[in-house]
Amino acid sequence: MRILFVNSTNHWAGIKTWMAHLGFFLHQRNHQVSFMCRKGDALEDYCQKNSIPVKSMHFGADYNPIAVQRFIQLMKSEKIDLVITNVSKDIRTAGMAARILGITHVNRLGLASDLKNSFRQRWEYKYWVDQVLVPSSSLLTTFHQRPELKGKVRNFQNVVKQVAEKPSNNKIPQLAVVAKLSRRKQVHLILEALDSMTELPWHLHIGGAGPEEHSLRDLAVHLGLEDRVTFWGFVEPYSFLENMDIGILYSTDEGMPNAVLEYMASGCAVVASDLPSIREVLRHNHNGLLVNDRDISNLESNLRRVITEPDLRHRLGTIAIQHVKANHNLEKVFQKIEAYFKSLIIEDTPQYQLNPA
Repeated sequence: MRILFVNSTNHWAGIKTWMAHLGFFLHQRNHQVSFMCRKGDALEDYCQKNSIPVKSMHFGADYNPIAVQRFIQLMKSEKIDLVITNVSKDIRTAGMAARILGITHVNRLGLASDLKNSFRQRWEYKYWVDQVLVPSSSLLTTFHQRPELKGKVRNFQNVVKQVAEKPSNNKIPQLAVVAKLSRRKQVHLILEALDSMTELPWHLHIGGAGPEEHSLRDLAVHLGLEDRVTFWGFVEPYSFLENMDIGILYSTDEGMPNAVLEYMASGCAVVASDLPSIREVLRHNHNGLLVNDRDISNLESNLRRVITEPDLRHRLGTIAIQHVKANHNLEKVFQKIEAYFKSLIIEDTPQYQLNPA
C-alpha cells in the first residue's frame, strides 16, 4: 500500500501520536508510507529520526488552491492509494485533492467535539470522507447517529508501545500529568487539589506544553508549590513515566486518551475523570480510580487515597499492566487496521481521474 498521512495541527496530541505510531508500524511492514505536516513540526522530526519520508508545507487558508494543487501533484507522483487525515484543514486541502483524484480518504476523529454540526462539515464528511476511524465504543455510538457518517465509522482502540514489568514504589509518591496543557485538561484544578494536602509527601511532574502552561506555572508559584511541581515541557511519555507512581487525567472531554493507557502501561495507579470512554478501560477500585470531573473534592479524596496507601497503588498499577497487555497490544490492533486499509483499496479501480462530489 502507498499511504499518505496528513496532519496540519500545530501541537502534538493524541491523533498525532496515533498517526506517528501507525505510520512507523506500516513502514516497518514494507508499505510505502509518507507524511505531510507543517514546517518545523515535531512530527517532521519524528519521521526523519525513523527514516520515514516526510514533507512539510504551509497549508494556508481552507480550500487553499495552491495547497490543493500541491497535494494533487504529490498524490499522482507517488501513486497514493490511501490518504489519512486529522482535522478540518487536512480535509479542506488533502481531502479535497483525494476526492478530485478518486483516492480513498480516511479521517480520524478523537473527540465528539471534533465534528461540529455545521452545514460545511456535514457536507464535507458526506462527500469528501470515505471512512472515519475512532478510538472508542462511545465515540462509535455518538458518530453513528450522524446521517453524514452512516456506515462510515469504525472503532479501533488506542494502543501502547511498551509495558512495564511492575509498578514503581517510591518512598515519596511521584505524580505525573501527561497532557496538552489546555483548559479542557483542568490541570489548574489538580494543582488546587494537591494544595489541600501539602502535609503529605508527594511530587508532581507535568509533561506537556500548550496555551495554559504559563498560567499553570504562575499558579504553582501563587500556591507556594514551586518546589513540589516540576514542568518538563514536551516529553516522550514512556521514558517520562518510567519511575512514576500515580498518573492523573482530570479532563472534561476525552475520546480514548493515550495518557491513561500510557499511565497503565507504566504501572501507575491511575486517577482519571469518570467519562464514558475512560470507563471502557478503567473500572473504579479495580485497575484505577474514577473521579467526578466537576467535583474537586472527589478528586482530592481519591488523590489522598493513592498518595497515602502504597498497597492500593501497587494493586491498581499491577492490574493496569495486565489490562493493557491483554487489550491494547500494538501489533494486534495495528494488524487489524492494516487489514482494514487493504480492504478499502480496490486494485483495479481507476484512480487519478476527475471524481466530482
